[in-house]
Amino acid sequence: KPKSKFKIADDVPQGIVGIHGGASHGMAIVLWLRQGATRSKFPKVDDPDHSAGVLLITKSGKAYTLEGHTSPVFKRIEDDRVACGSGADFARTAMSLGMDARAAVGIACQFDIYCGNGIDYMEP
Repeated sequence: KPKSKFKIADDVPQGIVGIHGGASHGMAIVLWLRQGATRSKFPKVDDPDHSAGVLLITKSGKAYTLEGHTSPVFKRIEDDRVACGSGADFARTAMSLGMDARAAVGIACQFDIYCGNGIDYMEP
C-alpha cells in the first residue's frame, strides 16, 4: 500500500526549492508539500508540456527531486552534483569538469535555448 503522505513535507518549509518546467505547476507542487503532501491531493496537469518538477534541498541538507504530471515521482539524490531541467546535462558536465554550480548554470544557459533569464544563487 503506498504511503499517503511524504515524510519530506515536514522538512521542506525551512529548505530551498528550485522549480523546473511549468511555473504554475511547480508552485502548486511547493504548496502541496507545505500543506502536508497527501498523495491523493497531488496537483495534476492535463498537458505534460506544462508539468513541472522541483529540486528540494531540505533544512537537514538532504536533496530530492519530485516530478510528475498526474502522480508524484519522488527520489532522493545521493550525488554531490545536482542539476535539473532542460540544461541539466550541460550543467552536470560543467561541474564534472571542475566548475562550481553558478558557473555550470551559466554554461547551461549558453547552450540550452530553454535556460536563461538570469542566475539566482544562495550560499550557506
